[in-house]
Amino acid sequence: MPVAATSAPRSRIAIVTLTIAILAVAAAAWELMAQAPQWARTDLRRTAELEGSELTNRLRLADRVLRSIASDVAANGSNSAPLGSTERLYFESVTFLRPGETPIQMLAASATVPELTPLMQQTVARGESVLVTTKGQGQQPATVTLVRALAAPSSDKAILAARLLPAYLWPATVAGPAASGLCVRESGGVTLHCTEPAAWDASTALKEELARSGEGRAWAGSNDHWQAAATPLQLASPFAASPWAVLVIAKSTGSGASMRPRAVLGLGALGAVVLAGFAASALLRRRPARTGPGPSDAHAPAGAAQDGGSEPALADADVARKMQYQQHAIQAMADIDRASLAHAGVDRMLVLASGHLLQCTGCAAVVLTVLDRGMLNRMTVVLAHADGAEGSPEQRAVDPSIEQLLTVPTNGSYLQQLSGFALLEPLATGGSTSAFVLPIHQDGQPVGLIALGCDEIAGVGADESANARAIAVRLGVALTSSVREEALYAHTHFDATTALPNRQYLIEHLPQHMSRARRDGGKMVLLFVDLDGFKNVNRSAGHSRGDLVLAEAAARMRECVREEDLVTRFGGDEFVVVLPRVASGLDARRVADKLLVALALEFQIEDAVFQLGCSIGISIFPDDAQTVDTLLRSADSAMFDAKAAGRGRYAFYDATVNRTAIDRNALELELRRAITNEEFVVYYQPQIDLRNGRIDGVEALVRWNHPVRGLVSPFEFIGVAEQSGLIAQIGELVMLQACKQFHEWDELGIAPLRISVNVSSLEVTRGDLVARVDRVLSESGLRPMHLELELTEGVFLEESGDNLNKLVELRHRGVRIAVDDFGTGYSSLGYLRRLPIDVVKIDQTFVRELGSGKDASSIMQAILDVAHGLGKSVVAEGVETEQQRAQLLAMGCDVGQGYLWSRPLPAREFQAFCQEWRVLSRPVALETA
Repeated sequence: MPVAATSAPRSRIAIVTLTIAILAVAAAAWELMAQAPQWARTDLRRTAELEGSELTNRLRLADRVLRSIASDVAANGSNSAPLGSTERLYFESVTFLRPGETPIQMLAASATVPELTPLMQQTVARGESVLVTTKGQGQQPATVTLVRALAAPSSDKAILAARLLPAYLWPATVAGPAASGLCVRESGGVTLHCTEPAAWDASTALKEELARSGEGRAWAGSNDHWQAAATPLQLASPFAASPWAVLVIAKSTGSGASMRPRAVLGLGALGAVVLAGFAASALLRRRPARTGPGPSDAHAPAGAAQDGGSEPALADADVARKMQYQQHAIQAMADIDRASLAHAGVDRMLVLASGHLLQCTGCAAVVLTVLDRGMLNRMTVVLAHADGAEGSPEQRAVDPSIEQLLTVPTNGSYLQQLSGFALLEPLATGGSTSAFVLPIHQDGQPVGLIALGCDEIAGVGADESANARAIAVRLGVALTSSVREEALYAHTHFDATTALPNRQYLIEHLPQHMSRARRDGGKMVLLFVDLDGFKNVNRSAGHSRGDLVLAEAAARMRECVREEDLVTRFGGDEFVVVLPRVASGLDARRVADKLLVALALEFQIEDAVFQLGCSIGISIFPDDAQTVDTLLRSADSAMFDAKAAGRGRYAFYDATVNRTAIDRNALELELRRAITNEEFVVYYQPQIDLRNGRIDGVEALVRWNHPVRGLVSPFEFIGVAEQSGLIAQIGELVMLQACKQFHEWDELGIAPLRISVNVSSLEVTRGDLVARVDRVLSESGLRPMHLELELTEGVFLEESGDNLNKLVELRHRGVRIAVDDFGTGYSSLGYLRRLPIDVVKIDQTFVRELGSGKDASSIMQAILDVAHGLGKSVVAEGVETEQQRAQLLAMGCDVGQGYLWSRPLPAREFQAFCQEWRVLSRPVALETA
């Protein structure tokens, strides 16, 4: 029958198919057993490297803390003050020792100072730290002590010995997968620390094998088989110590030191497969033939033989995927450690962790958040997708639901409903129906969380969740280390009473300010401020109120300076203010005046009132000193000079500068009075057309008619007027007076073509020049075409868009623009083409050198040619001889101005000069002085 005829071939096919499937499973199992030891060794080596990096970082951080303690002791000259809570995070004891003296315990009750080898003594004398280990009793961990001198090179051989806190130094658990213990061994085989007794025993058993191993792994055992990986820690630099080795040890679960156990297992599996094949064949032969399909056939899945043959391949891929996930988890922890050591910040660590979490769990999206330290109700959030770009940190207000999320167990918890949690909404938007949430702990307190988006509750397997937990733990360690670093830096660089940077901060940052001032060609000013009478506050009201006075004084000083300036507490009642960028050392006077006023006000502290004041010493870099130490000494010396002069005042280190500052202060006060009393007058000097001898224009020049000193030249007060900001008021007074006078001459019919008024760069940059000119023209009645503004080259060289717009607007009104003293600055003939200039006034130094050499004539001719080529008029200043006039005329110069024709004259005399000049047939050379 057809069905019966085909049953025998079908049975044979089934037997062959079943045998092939079983053999495939056995082959896959054989291959997995062959690869398992290599995978295990890879995991252990990575874990050993990671733990070694962690231990090295802890040693370096502790060394930085000890260096800070040594610096404070050396700077303050005190070794008896107990250390604070920050140091207790790192050390169980800190001992100060000077040869021949009794040790002083700065932390803890007592501790033995270890003996140093000659090499260690040399290292300490150079100012470096050394690491000394003392073997523990039995299986107790060894003690590790850092020793360093107070200063380098050491003068009195005083040292600090700090014994590291075991809970800080030695790891309590192992972060890597499949590891049962961790040990740290010193060169020579001495075990310093192990996480558990079993690991200690295994470490001893593996000692010889590890010594012979060239690849950092070893196998050993009789009944028990152990597997280990080691990574070296080279401590010769900077600790002058013998190398350490970090061992990660695991108990073998089936892979031994040789191939024999694996071969026996493999042969046994093969035998079982063959027997199973024969048994299946016998059963099929004994089974009666069927004449038709049975009920079991109706429910058999299609393609059953193919599914059976693919199971080993699927298992192989699953194991490979899990191993790849573990490698990503280990890489994540290493990246977080490196970022922490490099002070990359919390944001960067969260971004790194987010990418690795997706790679080591297979999830589609992840949300990380950490509560911000020092910022209430703020948190940092990073969202990353498996198919998207690197996540970016975002600052947000704290989501109220985060408190509930932070209460999940340390091992994590699943959330089947994402609604109600605003923080997790991006996961739901991305298609996740649930989330696996892990807390991030810092010093035992939850400060953040990891939320992995899942498609279903089983979306994160046991191995994947273990990877996520390892990353969460490492993030917590990094955050804790970051907090300790910040606390340490704040402790060593900021004053607790005033919250100001302290002496250490000042000494570290002053060189940077000095270098910047040197590079920019500027000056840096140091003000050494000492509170007058502060000791009476401590004596009469106690130190607690004295601290409140210091805090209030610090707040007042911060209000007296710019944001870029630095206010520091140098020690006691002494403060140092740094002005890193000043145009002149004399500008420190303004800040000193503000400080004197602010600190002279009453201090209302609780129910007491204190009247203090201050004395200030000022030193200038680079004028007074070239180094930090000498600059501070100079300011300190000047401060004592101020105290000796009667307190409540300031003094410059240099007596000449001090005298100049006093004179300048007096001059500024007199200038203010002169503006009020209208003591400024205008003198006028004619400008002569060299081609026809006519008066082409007149320049208005300011003079100060001092009630005691008489007529004062502008060279004596213009600089102070510009530095004090009074130049704008003076300039407007001069412009208004000159324009009114010119309008009178114009009505008389004796006025030249135009009047030139000087305008300082400060008036252009800071003042509303256009509005001021409009106001002057309106009040004087002068037409814009008769006004010419003379500006120095500096205004044009800056090429500020705002400055140029002002000048262009004035030219549109009809006002002419002249560049004064051309050639004295960084002159460029090129900018004559680009800028709104009508007249070029050549400085008198070029005119004075005419006839003395070929170069002066060539330069003058070049200026004239370029200016005329661009349509500019040229005025030569300082013409004093007939020879100069003739030579300028021959070169083609348009206008001359100087003592050859007239010195600056008062208004009446200039009017007479113009009337006389008009009736003469040729130019008249007046007598020069």
